[in-house]
Amino acid sequence: MFDEKRWKRTFIQNEISKYIPCPNCHQYKLNVGEKNLKYSETRESSESRIEYGGSPFADYLFSVSGCCRRCREAVTLCGTASEEERQEQVSEEEYEQYMVSTITPLFIYPPPHLFSIPSNCPETVKKALISVFALYCCDIDACAGRLRTVVELMLDAEGVPGRTDNDKPIFLSTRLKAFEQKNAPIAKMLEAPRLLGNESTHELGVKTKEVDTALRIVSHALWVLYQNRQVLELAEKMIEEKDPKKKKEKKKKEK
Repeated sequence: MFDEKRWKRTFIQNEISKYIPCPNCHQYKLNVGEKNLKYSETRESSESRIEYGGSPFADYLFSVSGCCRRCREAVTLCGTASEEERQEQVSEEEYEQYMVSTITPLFIYPPPHLFSIPSNCPETVKKALISVFALYCCDIDACAGRLRTVVELMLDAEGVPGRTDNDKPIFLSTRLKAFEQKNAPIAKMLEAPRLLGNESTHELGVKTKEVDTALRIVSHALWVLYQNRQVLELAEKMIEEKDPKKKKEKKKKEK
């Protein structure tokens, strides 16, 4: 399930491997050294520092490439960076001030997975989820909209009609009501990302926390629909092989 606590948007430059997992093996093993980081100060920051007499505070664009120490997958990141002043308590009454370089990744390629995708998840849903993961850092409204697309594709995979006999599209809300007949709890869950996706399309400015909640809902729905189904299939297979009655029936059929 999606865990928003693992996804920190802004962090110190040497903490990349702590907050961004490998997009291939999903382990926190990215090897991105400080020497690989390339910075370009923004025009606005440069002009501001000149105007205010060489302030140490600056804003940059950054880019960096590295690879996973475990599977050797290559990864590229780019985004914004800045110099910030922080303070640390060194005694009961004394604080020490120091400067740190922080980065905020906006684009990561290949995009890391925000949560584990079930192995038997339909390919169309997987591809849409990868787009959701890619948009999470750079465009939260587009991310919410693409998450709504994931809901549409999940219903396609579950056999819920998306078009009428006259080839007109069926509203997603109507499709979810139809899906209630098959799986009411999941249909109710998926209504939340549907509404958030609608809002992100018509009223820009959805909150990151809302998208985080929608991601948790969708990740849980995927687990219930596909991972639980896979476990049930494994259980049914073992029952078929081990149940004495079913063994007898199988032998009779073989004769």
